[in-house]
Amino acid sequence: MSFTDPSSDPRIFRALQSATARLRTDRLSADENSAISVPSARHAVFLLPGVRPSSCTSAPAAPGGGAITAAASRGGGIIVIRVWRDAPRWWDVGGNPAPAASVAWAEVAGYRLARRALKGAAAGVVVPDVLHFDPGGTDDAEGAVGGDRYGDGDGSSLPWALMEYVGAGSAAFEERTHDGGKFVQDMVKMRREFGADEPHPRHGRVDAEQAERYAMMVLKAVVLPMHAYFRFVLSPDEGAEDLAALGPPKTYVGMAEFAACAAGGSAARLRAAVASSGSEECRTRLLRLAAVLDASASRLRAEPPPTDVPGPALCHCDLQPQNLIFHTGGGPADAAEVPRVACVLDWEEAGWADPRFELLLICRKVCANRSQADSIWGAYADALRETTGADAGPLDPWLALEGVHSIATEAGKVADRPDDSNVLGKVERELERLGRLGWVFDTVEGEER
Repeated sequence: MSFTDPSSDPRIFRALQSATARLRTDRLSADENSAISVPSARHAVFLLPGVRPSSCTSAPAAPGGGAITAAASRGGGIIVIRVWRDAPRWWDVGGNPAPAASVAWAEVAGYRLARRALKGAAAGVVVPDVLHFDPGGTDDAEGAVGGDRYGDGDGSSLPWALMEYVGAGSAAFEERTHDGGKFVQDMVKMRREFGADEPHPRHGRVDAEQAERYAMMVLKAVVLPMHAYFRFVLSPDEGAEDLAALGPPKTYVGMAEFAACAAGGSAARLRAAVASSGSEECRTRLLRLAAVLDASASRLRAEPPPTDVPGPALCHCDLQPQNLIFHTGGGPADAAEVPRVACVLDWEEAGWADPRFELLLICRKVCANRSQADSIWGAYADALRETTGADAGPLDPWLALEGVHSIATEAGKVADRPDDSNVLGKVERELERLGRLGWVFDTVEGEER
């Protein structure tokens, strides 16, 4: 997570200028020089304070301006400006950055669909409103003010959006107590990950003793209500433009083939890197890993796919604390308790997919061990059976798919940095996880045994 200096990229500063100009067309005071950078792992996010009706202009407000004015009022005079860069998405496999415009369209679609799905749900979870979206790629001022133009753009300007602020001091916390960011701040930087024997560094994870309670809370407050909406409420013509931005539904079969192809591509890159390797040990390591990738791709293609369940549904795919805002239910936070979800942010990994992808990534990214993962998967399976009569099936095929996905992504980095022990360690951990599922490969030839 890092702050963004607008002067570091002229395109970001132009996006800020365009965003504040859009606010001024609604007769709102707005100054790009007052924007405050918010830490973000991949994109540029700013809080713009002091957004209030201005008496300095008599020009008519732009269409939709009333909604922006109302949002600024709910946010205590703060509007969020989000600017997208090229970035990898989990759905793309291999770690290659997707164009900023396609990432932005997917995230905006995720926000809009999730806001529709969770509005009025029992848990009271808030999803910020996307007030205006410009996908970039043009200097056409008229088009920028209109916004919502479907397309990838030409890259000459970055996509940006005006978004509702839902943090501390906003209307989202009028009747509940913001946790002050404590839960995120208390996340651990070293934790034993699900499927690995030894603890290792992470950017931040829920403490192992709280992980299951946290995952169960997210399942009940966010995942189940959202999936129920798309299963039982969404009409065929509702949200059509946003669903189009997310593309065809992602399935186990399609993603398994995608991951297998990515594994094959990474294997080819590893073999190509052998010629420039400086030592026999390094060349041997690259060839062994390439063989393992080929074997894992073959095994994944040969695995019988899980049975279908009712779907698809919107999947967030990264429901970790960094992407949520929490409340404490009206009282001071108890260190032994997991706070409740108030708001869900950061929908850049959003996908229209088999709903079990969401559960898979909660099990892999949040849970600290197999027992926790089985508990969460079992709770989802029970809810699915009660509401639809369908069987979620076992977790193992999904874990295997995610394992090959991760190995294919990390192995591509090995081809670029064959002596990087951190990258090699990630690959070894993924192989350990596959080994726990019975996928054991010969370390010399790479053949399964």
